[in-house]
Amino acid sequence: MRCNDKSLRFVGRWKVTEEKAVTTAPGSHFYLAFEGKSAVLHFETMWLIAPYPHLWISVDDGAWVEVPIEKHLRIQARTEGNHVVKVIYKSAIEKAHRWYLPLCGCAELVGVDAKPGVLPEFHQKTIEFVGDSITEGVFIDEEYSNGTKYHGRPYQDDVMAGYSWLTAEALNLEPLYMGYGAVGVTRSGQGSVPRACESYPYCFHNEKIEYSEPDYILINHGANDQFDTEENFVKCYMELLDVIMNIHPHSTLILLQPFCGVFKEGMIQVKDLFEKKYEKAAHLILTEGWIPAEPLHPHRDGHQIVAEHLIHELIERGLVKA
Repeated sequence: MRCNDKSLRFVGRWKVTEEKAVTTAPGSHFYLAFEGKSAVLHFETMWLIAPYPHLWISVDDGAWVEVPIEKHLRIQARTEGNHVVKVIYKSAIEKAHRWYLPLCGCAELVGVDAKPGVLPEFHQKTIEFVGDSITEGVFIDEEYSNGTKYHGRPYQDDVMAGYSWLTAEALNLEPLYMGYGAVGVTRSGQGSVPRACESYPYCFHNEKIEYSEPDYILINHGANDQFDTEENFVKCYMELLDVIMNIHPHSTLILLQPFCGVFKEGMIQVKDLFEKKYEKAAHLILTEGWIPAEPLHPHRDGHQIVAEHLIHELIERGLVKA
């Protein structure tokens, strides 16, 4: 089965051709429908840095199983019939090269051995999360660090345990992800990813995003910009919003103040400047006090608290339905 087969559906920042489907953004995922009892997923692993990135895999809405990417991964169903598999790019080594070729931190599907099945219809609204390592789900399970800063990262990072995935799941929204560690509106980040306004239009270098306009775009930037001036932060944030509006002018825009409490006045300025320029609402959510400023990267319980606050805000403002 080729990667552009109609039995596959890719969600998020994937570059999809007949020969392969590639993403570098944790949270990107795909659905596979196959007929029979088994399927084998084939991945390219030549340039990956060990330990390899991890996936979450679920068959027919069953339990989630975490596995490292390998050249061949077998899916075995218990019965014959049409089965639907969901595969999520869970985590990787944050510093691995993931913008310019060769990509050393990515998920690259190169084919599936299976009889094509039938995917269900999808009617969920979509929400795009634009952010940094917190959106990426970094350091959520710090006890699995293996005593090193980077080697255990696929084990201790988990996009599915992050506030963004929890929020989307609770509100029945399909999440799209652009979260890269150390990236900000004023600065580039890990893995050679450019600053937010420069990287937003792309899956990775020169490969433009191809998905439809999201219903919502939620931005959480600022934690990595906190040592810059408020004036420059506001200027660079507006540059990001200009890029987003050029590509997705009809999406509902939601702005989150950084959870560490910085740039409150700057975020208010951004909201006012945006609404004056574009004559449409930017929904600003001030998050100060939701969780402690330290650790900068919340653990699982911190993300759960953030998600509860965010879900409440989105429902109370009438932006989404419970």
